[in-house]
Amino acid sequence: MNIFDEELVKPKKENKSKKTTKILLVLIILVTIAIIVVMCLMAALKKNPLVVTLDEKNNAELKSILLIEDNDVKIPIKEIAPLLGYDSFNGDYINKSEETDKCYVESKNEIVNFVANSNKIEKIDPQTMESSYYEIDEPVKSISGKLYISPKGMTKAFNVYYEYDEKKNKIIIQTMEYIIGLYNKKAIELGFKEISNDFNDAKASIDDIVITIDTKGKYGIYDMDNKEELLEAKYDKISYIPTSNEFLITSNGKMGIKDAKGKDVIKTKYQDIELISQSSKLYIIKQDDRYGIIDKNDNAVLPAVFDKIGIDLKNFDKNNLKNKYILLDYFIPVMRDNKWGLFDLTGKQLTKLSYDGFGCIISSGKNSKSTIVISDYDIIVAKKDKKYCLIDREGKELGNGVDFEAVFLEIEAGKTTYYVTRNEQTVDFEKIAEKLLKKITSNTNNE
Repeated sequence: MNIFDEELVKPKKENKSKKTTKILLVLIILVTIAIIVVMCLMAALKKNPLVVTLDEKNNAELKSILLIEDNDVKIPIKEIAPLLGYDSFNGDYINKSEETDKCYVESKNEIVNFVANSNKIEKIDPQTMESSYYEIDEPVKSISGKLYISPKGMTKAFNVYYEYDEKKNKIIIQTMEYIIGLYNKKAIELGFKEISNDFNDAKASIDDIVITIDTKGKYGIYDMDNKEELLEAKYDKISYIPTSNEFLITSNGKMGIKDAKGKDVIKTKYQDIELISQSSKLYIIKQDDRYGIIDKNDNAVLPAVFDKIGIDLKNFDKNNLKNKYILLDYFIPVMRDNKWGLFDLTGKQLTKLSYDGFGCIISSGKNSKSTIVISDYDIIVAKKDKKYCLIDREGKELGNGVDFEAVFLEIEAGKTTYYVTRNEQTVDFEKIAEKLLKKITSNTNNE
């Protein structure tokens, strides 16, 4: 009986021993594999140190300025600017200062403003001084007194291509000029005469889209990445709109808007069309020699019945206005039969068309500057019968139509102060603002 029991127990012990041996062998193999993998990775890292190229050339200087922590790349704005063809400065472009939480870069084609902790950048056209705003994926960061931007933010700010090749441990940066050169050669191989190298048109090349021009001078759109013709080269003119990633199309004397895939946004039926508000998606149009405003669905916000929409802002540069069609992000100035009035962004009429113009132009005075707005109060300066009145956001004249001989501003130590002159007495607007606002509130309540 004992012998039988021992014979039964013994195989079980042997099986358990075999299982343990197998487990140990598996563990040893796994550990060995892990060690080999780690060693291979270490060897790979040693073989492939980070390489940074600019326009396909190794650039040690560019590599040295990058801030890289845990695969997160940050790019110092002022330091990279000269490598990409820009000059760089502290502060804001319009209001010059040495503020380190702001900076701007400048080339012959555009100026770009950056502000710490903001996920928006401002681009200014140095010829017209008009501004456009772009959202970036991460806010600008201030680190140890320097402003940094993300790689995606850099692509929008500096019009460059960025890619990180993980296998090769390689950062690739290409300038717009370099890309245009490559794509122009490809376009010629495809049978086109050339591609448009206009500064704004060229920005589409960052997304591999180019405006082609054939041997007859006709324009089209081509996707270089997918090798696809989005629009045949049969149009009289095509221009890229960087703020909306759309294309302005001209054909047989008519204009319209198409998206980046060549699909209609606004049908090609107007004498002229221009995007005037990126956030509201509003377009100014010209039809039958009159101007109006439409929305993104081609619905009329203002009918095309006006002789002019918008103001020439060259006399009011100290107001730091960004859009000649929409003042203070709210007022739309229009003119018909030589009389001016105001509408808002929804098409609501704020004032009658009864003014001779907007803004007070100062031709003399060392420190006095012309103004069209009192921005702290969202007030428009209107001209009527050689005098000036002040209009609020409701379209009401402050002080029930109190008029002034002049309205102007002065800037001292970076501070802007507005002044009004009445009966040959000049006072700081702040001193009478409360009184004027109370008058208009009282009059409105009585109505």
